[in-house]
Amino acid sequence: MRMSRPIFIGLLVSAVAVIGGISFWQSRHPGPREDEPARLYGAPSTPPVWAAKEIPSDENAVSFFVIGDQGFQNEAKRAVAKAMCDLVPRARPDFALTVGDNFYLNGVKSVDDDLWRTHFEQAFREDCLNIPFYAALGNHDHNGNIQAQVEYTALSSRWRMPSSYYAFSSVIEKGVSLEIFILDTQPIRHEDRISDSQIRWLEDKLERSTAHWKIAVGHHPIVSNGVHGGSSTVARRVRPLLERYDVDLYLAGHDHDLQLLRTGSKWLQVVSGAGSAPRSTGWKDDTIYAAAEPGFAWISAGRDDLWIQFVTAKDGATYIHRIEKRIQQ
Repeated sequence: MRMSRPIFIGLLVSAVAVIGGISFWQSRHPGPREDEPARLYGAPSTPPVWAAKEIPSDENAVSFFVIGDQGFQNEAKRAVAKAMCDLVPRARPDFALTVGDNFYLNGVKSVDDDLWRTHFEQAFREDCLNIPFYAALGNHDHNGNIQAQVEYTALSSRWRMPSSYYAFSSVIEKGVSLEIFILDTQPIRHEDRISDSQIRWLEDKLERSTAHWKIAVGHHPIVSNGVHGGSSTVARRVRPLLERYDVDLYLAGHDHDLQLLRTGSKWLQVVSGAGSAPRSTGWKDDTIYAAAEPGFAWISAGRDDLWIQFVTAKDGATYIHRIEKRIQQ
């Protein structure tokens, strides 16, 4: 049966509209991509020259790496893992933190999923990174079996995720400690039924904490100039607690870049989501540092100083930032 010309034209117009709508939706909701060229936009015409100074040696300091959105196994991730290994002799990390999206695109299916071998155990070589990896969950991890990421803790010598949200502390010296509070921000972001209990847990832990340094961790940033930007829901639920209980840093990923940002409060936002698929990122008035390169962050917390250094696979150690907080006698 031959189609009439008006019907054919109508169908053609509808198809174009649908394709255009899909393209527009994708442009507003970009997913992880391995092949997207990353760039820094909105930067000043003469960007600051980053002084690649070293974090001072401190035998008592708690030292750790922060990597996020490392869920692809590709050349970028291999370069980041090598840069982490290269820094081990100088940094002497006590552990690593992942800020989520550990396995793209759909998490893991079980504790027997082969992604554990390819994307974690072999990706971060045990001969140079034989340290605990404390992990947070990301939105893509929620596409799979998040309980499997908890249960893998019992099977691995390095993977640490005792619960979907949890806290742990490290002693710097007698009477001086660092405490880290790891959140699962996907339920908070969507205000799922467990989000209220998680917020109550966080407030209780922060209120009881006697740590000198307090660091909160969640996949979704509160402040960011990257593709996704900050999560307004996470900001509304979590930010008041960071300010009420004198948290020093909030570590996140989700935006596939490296950023250090002012927040208008005492705490600083660190974005370390350039573990395997860096994306473009922006530079605004609240930016202290930004890079659209594969990389990670190195943090060292001592008695009176906390240092943040960004490390890219291309340039090695780049910008360094110091926070001073003296012990009250």
